[in-house]
Amino acid sequence: LKKEDFKLSLSNRDLTVSYDVDPASRDVTFLNAKKYSQSWTLPINSDVELITAVYEQGILKVTIPKSGKAKRREITVS
Repeated sequence: LKKEDFKLSLSNRDLTVSYDVDPASRDVTFLNAKKYSQSWTLPINSDVELITAVYEQGILKVTIPKSGKAKRREITVS
């Protein structure tokens, strides 16, 4: 696979990673995998504006940083 084959999309907090390879365009031997799609619902404290993806040496690495907005705080009972 090449990095151009991957598509990452974000809808609300659902991150989808997929690829679709045309076997006629090149030799596809990875378990005859021509299509793949996987989705995850991201935690509320994810900073979706800072998501990055890097494809190196056959590994796709997606980094989802935490947002500083969702911090724990103490609530006083009155």
